[in-house]
Amino acid sequence: MIGRMRRVLLLLALGGCDILFRIDRIPANTGDGGSIGDGAPPRDGSSGSCAGGVLVGLNGAGNAGLVQVCVTSTAAVHLSTLINTDSMCPLTLAQTVSPDLCVYTGMTIDTTANFRVIGSRALVLAATGVITIANTIDLSGGNLEPGAGGDTANCDGMAGVNSVNGGGGGGGGSFQTAGGAGNNAGGSGGTPGPLGTVTHVRGGCRGGLGGGGGTAGNAPRGHSGGAIYLASAAKIVVTGGINACGGGGGHGTAATDGSGGGGGGASGGLIAFDAPQLDATGGMIWANGGGGGGGGGAGATRTDGVTGYESTSPTMAGGGGGGGDGTPTGGDGGMGPLLLSVGGAGHPAVSTAGAGGGAGGQGFILFYGTASNTGVTGVSPPLTKM
Repeated sequence: MIGRMRRVLLLLALGGCDILFRIDRIPANTGDGGSIGDGAPPRDGSSGSCAGGVLVGLNGAGNAGLVQVCVTSTAAVHLSTLINTDSMCPLTLAQTVSPDLCVYTGMTIDTTANFRVIGSRALVLAATGVITIANTIDLSGGNLEPGAGGDTANCDGMAGVNSVNGGGGGGGGSFQTAGGAGNNAGGSGGTPGPLGTVTHVRGGCRGGLGGGGGTAGNAPRGHSGGAIYLASAAKIVVTGGINACGGGGGHGTAATDGSGGGGGGASGGLIAFDAPQLDATGGMIWANGGGGGGGGGAGATRTDGVTGYESTSPTMAGGGGGGGDGTPTGGDGGMGPLLLSVGGAGHPAVSTAGAGGGAGGQGFILFYGTASNTGVTGVSPPLTKM
């Protein structure tokens, strides 16, 4: 599932004040068989690679990893409020493949309050010393927006088909595991998106739109979990939480001339650790898929379906939204996954009611490190040591 890693070298020169410096991509080193487009950085202390700083990252076996940063800052960085990666980045870098990166560096980095991270760029935290996550970093998707660096192109669930006999449910977004299929009503349900790979820092995949009815519009899709990459030359400690779950699919609308199908849930995103040691004793780290949206009900007592739910902890799956009331009722949305399971399929509907959307698949949680990771128990999907 994990493809060839695209590696990036950042040259940072922070002289004690808040200055944005130019970053030039280092020419690719193709000695390991990679192409120029991989952007692999020079190894060790080749001339000009990290003068006066410390190279942080590529701690996995055989120097595996996605990002390497030259850090010269001696600051202690404390994170506590919303980060919008489109407008609040000390440094930015374009990857060979989107999304771009929003980079925070310091001697140490820690959190002092819960906060959310949004925006089109993925978040990178790089420190020469310890990174401590004592609060919750929220990069989850929702019904309105993805987490930072989420909604990666070309992996969305397919939309349900519109029909005056009831819209089909949207398919779930896929990433490490497959999303669930949207089910059928008068219109066919959408299929889940294709499985994804991790070749660079990126978030997960959206669900598909729910099929519309006659006057009932398309139900919104769930937006995906984002992407965060934590790199330390010393150690990463997680006693709080990191949430990169996918959002639930939107609800199908009830209508007299065919109700709408539920939207597909989105996949979880990417949480990656790059350090000699990871200690997550007591912490919670999760990138579960979101539940599918419920289809709209039909008949005189019809009601809208219910929006799919987001996972709220590593052990709590994102529930499928219930189908709307009526005669007949709308189809329920698919249940979100845990661990390495796939997203649940939406439920069917008949006689002008809308079908349920499929749930999103699981994201990735990766550890690039040479030492043993300790205390990593509150995790879903399981952590993969690279």
